[in-house]
Amino acid sequence: PDPGVLAALRARQHDVVTVAQLLGAGADRAWIHRQVAAGHWRRLHLGVLVTHSGPVAWASRGRAALLSAGAGAVLSHASAAYLHGWAPAPSRIEVLIPHGRRPRTRTDVTIRRRREAPVVRRVRGLAVTAAPDTVLDLVAGAGGDDDALGWVCAAVRAGTPPGAVVARAASRQRLARRGL
Repeated sequence: PDPGVLAALRARQHDVVTVAQLLGAGADRAWIHRQVAAGHWRRLHLGVLVTHSGPVAWASRGRAALLSAGAGAVLSHASAAYLHGWAPAPSRIEVLIPHGRRPRTRTDVTIRRRREAPVVRRVRGLAVTAAPDTVLDLVAGAGGDDDALGWVCAAVRAGTPPGAVVARAASRQRLARRGL
């Protein structure tokens, strides 16, 4: 493959590439197979590889989940909260995809669907739900009102404007805990 294209992909995508990207860069399937068989690279998802043999960083796992989930996928819920800086790194990656899409299931990725398109931001090069959407998603899935308020407080402490959360809540047709 073209070394410059491969280096650019690795840098932009947290050392994660798809087989399709590698083929587009001039690699052939035999070369890709040799990289994996020799232990230089590892498969994270079907058609998605990490281009080293060391520990896989959280950002690489997030990128791999996005590439595997396909067009329109964004990191959401606790994964987005982590990237926004108001939650610890979750062990499972949470990805939001457009309603009607049916990607393959993965063991370490939770796939969620929503009819309404989220507002998307880029954080550390990864597509994530904007902070107000992230707050509302976590509030909706919280185990109780105290947990829900905890998410709101964490987001506001980290700089999410309360008015932005209220405005986004008003724009959603369906919203759990709207009265909170």
